[in-house]
Amino acid sequence: MPERILLFIPAYNCEKQLPRVLDQLLDERVAEFVTECIVVNNRSTDGTEDAARRWMAAHPAAPVRLLRNNENYGLGGSHKVAFGYALEHGFDYLVVLHGDDQGDVRDLLGLLDSGAYRTCDCCLGSRFMKGSRITGYSPLRIFGNYGFNWLFTLVARRKITDLGSGLNLYKVSSLKSGYYLKFPDTQYFNDCMILAQCHYRQKIRFFPISWREEDQVSNTKLTSFALSLLRMCGQYAAGPKKFVGREMRAKPVEHYGYQVVASNRYPPVFIHREGGIPMKVLVTGAAGFIGGQLCHALWKRGDTVVGIDNFSYGNPDNLRFEDHDFGPEVLRLDIRDRDALPALFEKEGFDLVYNIAGIAPLPDCQSDPVEAVSVNTLGLVNLLELCRRHGVRHLVQASTNAMYENETEFPTVEDRFNPPTLIYPSTKYCAEQFCRSFAETYGMNVTCLRFANVYGPHIDCLRKQPPFVGYMIRELYYDRVPEFHSDGNQRRDYIYVDDLIDLALRVTDRPGFDAVNVSSNRNYSVRELYAIACRLMGKDIEARYCETSHYWAKYPELYGGAYGIRPQILDHEVNKYSLCDNTHARTLYGWAPRVSIEEGLARVIEAECAMLAARDADRT
Repeated sequence: MPERILLFIPAYNCEKQLPRVLDQLLDERVAEFVTECIVVNNRSTDGTEDAARRWMAAHPAAPVRLLRNNENYGLGGSHKVAFGYALEHGFDYLVVLHGDDQGDVRDLLGLLDSGAYRTCDCCLGSRFMKGSRITGYSPLRIFGNYGFNWLFTLVARRKITDLGSGLNLYKVSSLKSGYYLKFPDTQYFNDCMILAQCHYRQKIRFFPISWREEDQVSNTKLTSFALSLLRMCGQYAAGPKKFVGREMRAKPVEHYGYQVVASNRYPPVFIHREGGIPMKVLVTGAAGFIGGQLCHALWKRGDTVVGIDNFSYGNPDNLRFEDHDFGPEVLRLDIRDRDALPALFEKEGFDLVYNIAGIAPLPDCQSDPVEAVSVNTLGLVNLLELCRRHGVRHLVQASTNAMYENETEFPTVEDRFNPPTLIYPSTKYCAEQFCRSFAETYGMNVTCLRFANVYGPHIDCLRKQPPFVGYMIRELYYDRVPEFHSDGNQRRDYIYVDDLIDLALRVTDRPGFDAVNVSSNRNYSVRELYAIACRLMGKDIEARYCETSHYWAKYPELYGGAYGIRPQILDHEVNKYSLCDNTHARTLYGWAPRVSIEEGLARVIEAECAMLAARDADRT
């Protein structure tokens, strides 16, 4: 699952500056990483809150929430509100960007793009290191900061280049112990945080930032501030353990409470608690490539997950993760079961249902259309009726972009396309009509996710007709010549499984019916993907490109009977072009794919090669 990053903007009397800070969210490079933004208003006495509301109204798609502290907790107290929010809502990282428009969150992009932040417990912006840029800072203040940086370095025994710039990134898991709760609720909070992080031997990384002072107003009295820092250094030097554990607040607060006073939308990825109780979620097809990843993401989020699978295509390997094995928990059950499934619904009282079960290989559906319709369409109708009877809050249906097979205008959009021809996309197309019917007839909430070509760890590379990515990596691993079909220039839209899961978790907040493309809005040819895989795996094997008919040679039944499948249909399927528009998902759900094709393939290669090596070792 993609990492969830919370952007926290502490705001106090910054009516003029706050809109400029929020404008940084409009940069696509920033929006790519930020899952949600919270503005924490610390009981401002000017128009800060109104400024935030106006900006949010002007940008309704921006994932912003406005919080108001129950009291004026101070800067440190606002940090504690945000830390608690991040922990409660399951974020992985928290970025602090002060609302006075002195810093620029784009200075973090280098660390985010490279992934270097993952090796640290915190990344702290520094105004006083190589590569930093400062505007409007007096020479006296610069000199004083260098002096205190040197002093803190001396007592902490770690190089410190800034005590608190207002642009920092924290790994949320490093905050779980709450070691910071007794630190001052004032501007000295950051100084205590740095000393504590040094004491607890956390991994700290400083990075250069740009910093400016133009219309910002500082509430700090320099002389008293300097004396307090000297006193703090002395206390820490006298006993670091005692220092980090003592009460430093002038007025201890039992609970740092807040109110949500405005919200563009509550990001659905985090809507999983009602009254603090995790939701109960049913995942069908749980032992499949996507189903297993979804179970893991829901479990990590704190939900209670019930998985079912009839194991006609599912594999127990898809249920094993480093931190949990779902194998013993998944029930062997078919979504068409008219006895056991109603009993399960009655017993569990599900809040959400994700129907990932289905027969996906196109040749299998074409070879046995009755079974394909039974599972992909009637099985879904069985679930819809159970959701209706038992009051399930939302059903999410796994659909496909294969239903765009006859479309000629690209990128394809959700509400305008020619109906499909082949059995597999037709079963999904019909299933979507039933989803719409139940939503409009009964007022149910149903979302159909039209998957592009999904790839990622656990992709099935061993079945009779494996997905292209899995097959390609498998053949390269064994130094075999892969056989591709047509000329290799056909282009498809691919989506990494973590990005798919991210969107699947977001859509359960929308009422009624919706159909959503889950795509990267970029496509790649067979030759392009193969070249990337060869480079990543260090292979130099020329692929063999075969006639289109070769693809279907394993399915002679398609040509039997009085009417065999038309060759032009098969040729079209192999050579079809796909490119799906993801504007709807971006605009309505604040979602964006994050994993590039190269990064994604590298992850799949690592996972698949490890699996094949382990499998071969077990055989010897």
